[in-house]
Amino acid sequence: GIGHGVAIPHALLGTISSPVASLTRLAQPIDFEGPDDDPVDLIYTVLWPRSATSAFLPALSQICRLFRASQVRERIRQARSSDEALAILETEPLPEFPPICILPASGLAL
Repeated sequence: GIGHGVAIPHALLGTISSPVASLTRLAQPIDFEGPDDDPVDLIYTVLWPRSATSAFLPALSQICRLFRASQVRERIRQARSSDEALAILETEPLPEFPPICILPASGLAL
């Protein structure tokens, strides 16, 4: 994790041609071995095409900066629907991604 209850697992894949991202808000936080030992309840997963590695680190850095902002984290945690969470992400400066998939966790409809 990156701290503050956020994890950003990521991978470079040779089998995709454009970036893919998903956001999961967990009903029950899990241990993700973050720098602050806080349990993680927000997981933003990034899959990036190996053919576009030059843009990967700048994009990942931008995503980390986004989730370091306490107001963004709290707004996502308070979102009552996947549309509301997606709207929060869409108002923030993110790399050029295709639509973000909001995944439900433990029956939570986010």
